[in-house]
Amino acid sequence: MRSMRDRTGGIEGMPLQLMIVVIVAGLVLAVVLGWTFSIQGPAVIKRVNVDPETVNLPAVAEDRTASRTLSIYVTAFDGKDQPLQGIVVTLGGAVARTYVAQDSGDGALNGTASLRDVQVTLPPGIFVGELTLTIQKAGFPSKTWSIPVVRGA
Repeated sequence: MRSMRDRTGGIEGMPLQLMIVVIVAGLVLAVVLGWTFSIQGPAVIKRVNVDPETVNLPAVAEDRTASRTLSIYVTAFDGKDQPLQGIVVTLGGAVARTYVAQDSGDGALNGTASLRDVQVTLPPGIFVGELTLTIQKAGFPSKTWSIPVVRGA
């Protein structure tokens, strides 16, 4: 007598269905993860390191111009905290003229731009000023940075 009590027939198709569901879920997961990891993060200049961080000018009489010549090194970092190669740095502010330097200006493409022989000045009666840096890279929004300048520090 064959009746509904025969439970072996009802389970025969179950492992095949389960295997199909697992394979389809695995493929969908692979497609979704592949799509998610291919999305690029925003192109930003996340962080800037400058050396020196502050420019100290010599202590001179208040009615005289305070000045100093120095080199400034600027390194920019991207959103993944990696040095950003190919930057262009423009320096203005407490300087006699505008300075421009490229990352490759020192012969190495390493994310650091070197501004050499920068003449920093503060006019008579002024004790604090700033150097303004603009860091640019193609495909990235520019970033402005400043370096304080202090007379007699």
